Amino acid sequence: MRRPWTMKELQFLKENHNLMSNKELAKALDRTVGSVANQKVKNGLTKRNIYEVVKGYEVLATGTVEECAEQTGLSVSTIRFYTTPAHRRRSVDLDKAILVHRVDDT
Repeated sequence: MRRPWTMKELQFLKENHNLMSNKELAKALDRTVGSVANQKVKNGLTKRNIYEVVKGYEVLATGTVEECAEQTGLSVSTIRFYTTPAHRRRSVDLDKAILVHRVDDT
């Protein structure tokens, strides 16, 4: 049965989301891992992946999947497909193929 999140629980989540795993947060809050993950998304506490769209040596776009789609005029699903190993295997001429790579901001 669903139990509403209290302000105290949400505050704990906001203060500790970078310090603890979802599993640890779930145990501390007596919640399921899925519930913790959903609340992190709802409250904007998840890290957004940044991608780079390239064609040959030219960078066409950089940003989230949605931002890259908007900048290139491609659909979000196409950008996501371009990140897959299947697309990389099909791309014979890498100078002409559009590829999408995740950028690690470490």
